[in-house]
Amino acid sequence: FSRRVLRVSMGAGLKIWTHVSHDVVETLRQLRQSNFETVAAVVREGAEVLADARRSARIALVLGNEGDGLPTSVVEACDRYVSIPMAGG
Repeated sequence: FSRRVLRVSMGAGLKIWTHVSHDVVETLRQLRQSNFETVAAVVREGAEVLADARRSARIALVLGNEGDGLPTSVVEACDRYVSIPMAGG
C-alpha cells in the first residue's frame, strides 16, 4: 500500500479485497466454515503453479512476505498450495 506502488498500479491495489487478521489460523478456519477454499502461496515442491491452478468460486489466497513467507502453522491450515514461479537470476 505504499504511495509509489499505488501510483504505478493506477490504484489497482485498492480494488483487491484484503483482510488483516490477528489470528490467521482462526480466520482461515472461519473462512473454511463459510465455504471458502484456502490457498497458501509457498515455495515448495509439488505446489500448483498459480497461473495453472484451478479456481474455486470462493477462494482466499494467503500470501506471506517476500523474505520469510508464511508461518508453517498458516500453511498447514490451508486446503492447498500454489507457487508463483520466478525467473532465474
